[in-house]
Amino acid sequence: LAAYARVPVDVITEQDLDIHCLSNYQLLLIGGASRLDEKQASQIIRFVESGGSIILSGDTSLRHGDGTFRSDFLLADAMGVHFDGLDDRFMTNPSGSYLARQPHPVWNQLPETDLPLPPPRYNIKLAGAKVLGTHIDPCAVHEDEQWTSWWSPAPASLALSQDDPKPPLVTHHKYGNGHVVYFAANPFTDAMRWLGHGISNLIDWLLDPPAIRIRTDTPGSLGSTFWRRNHDGQVVIHLVNLGIEKLDGEVLAIPGITIEVSHQFGKICRASIAYPNTMELKVTDNPTMQLIAVPAVEIHTILTLDLWD
Repeated sequence: LAAYARVPVDVITEQDLDIHCLSNYQLLLIGGASRLDEKQASQIIRFVESGGSIILSGDTSLRHGDGTFRSDFLLADAMGVHFDGLDDRFMTNPSGSYLARQPHPVWNQLPETDLPLPPPRYNIKLAGAKVLGTHIDPCAVHEDEQWTSWWSPAPASLALSQDDPKPPLVTHHKYGNGHVVYFAANPFTDAMRWLGHGISNLIDWLLDPPAIRIRTDTPGSLGSTFWRRNHDGQVVIHLVNLGIEKLDGEVLAIPGITIEVSHQFGKICRASIAYPNTMELKVTDNPTMQLIAVPAVEIHTILTLDLWD
């Protein structure tokens, strides 16, 4: 998902859940880490209080080490919600819920359709968080004795009265100097095709700006990997044309690529292409970013960024 957003990522383990390690990051994406313990949760809370952001989902911090449910999320205060029970009515449906979006920039440019999420879903009570989206029930439970001619039963009607409950599905809470976005479902357990764009929008909104970001008009067709060399701090970026596989080997070059590097990350003294040819690239400054226009990527391109000390 973060690769779709084209920003540098690391994979960390529970051993890395220490404030000194976490302080190297702007955002944590936590997909259902259900059995966090009190010490780990406290380190994540300190990270948010200090200005970090987290995106989490489902039963994150909601289970004991033996898998049984806690009475509430260990991260409840930071999340701004409390656990209010598991909703497993639609466990046999491929889509256990659909997203009704509230007006907010995180939903910009997503498909104009009802966006699905897999079951189960988690009932929550708001305790300071704001709602970015609510659940829409499927129109039916998919069972052997009861089914529809859809692959997954379609969303039920949105024509609800003002008194009808609209259970929160996506929430945002400002906590300390940081932000917490919570999905009351498990979107990361399935290949939700819309989620990559949604996470990209969240990164744009939460991280103002990201340390490094690659912009392109065809995000699904460009892969990116980032390294930083220990001995000199040089950043190496590998861009790959993912459309070649989709087009059975036909090469359609990807144009219009821009690398954005925040001033907080470092001042670029030299940007260049190392492969498939060698070329110096121009760096342009604006008030918040350093911008590098990259020639069209045919198969793959390797770039290097050298930073001033």
